[in-house]
Amino acid sequence: MITCGCVDEVCGLDGFEVSEKKSNESDNTILSDSMPEKLYYLNEFTESVYIRIEKTLENLTQEEIEWKPTPQTNNIKWILTHLVRISKLLLPPVINGETTGRWEDQYESQEHSLDELLRDLKESKITVLNGLNKLTSKDFEEEIPLWGGKHKRKRGVYVLLSELIHHNGQIAYIHGAYTRSKKVD
Repeated sequence: MITCGCVDEVCGLDGFEVSEKKSNESDNTILSDSMPEKLYYLNEFTESVYIRIEKTLENLTQEEIEWKPTPQTNNIKWILTHLVRISKLLLPPVINGETTGRWEDQYESQEHSLDELLRDLKESKITVLNGLNKLTSKDFEEEIPLWGGKHKRKRGVYVLLSELIHHNGQIAYIHGAYTRSKKVD
């Protein structure tokens, strides 16, 4: 069990447990013993990223996801929509090597309820983990069209996973600021 020590335990890490099991029957993802070791650990790390995101998103209210710490900042709903777009629409094509080098979608410009965003995140988690599970070391080193050029698939995966972590941190910050502001009120 990992503990964080954040003020008021708002980050969600206190009590966070890293699973030792290699399959998760509840969401149909499997970590394969037959995949190359490096990719196995990447898949395991990716699963932990999603678990952390899910923990951060537990028990959010409509008021909280619309609250802004300052008028100039984005709220949790905007950041979550952006995070889900990365997970649902950007990461799977990079993993599958099916990119065009540009992303043209309207996900962020459409209105989504919190339930829809959480559902899309859960579905995309399964897609991402199952996609990573199918990769070989050769696939991971392959150059694909990405960001106006050709880059190794692994670069795209690493950058997009780091974006998920980054945006989860933003959500955790806003959640903490919201929680602390309500204690003052």
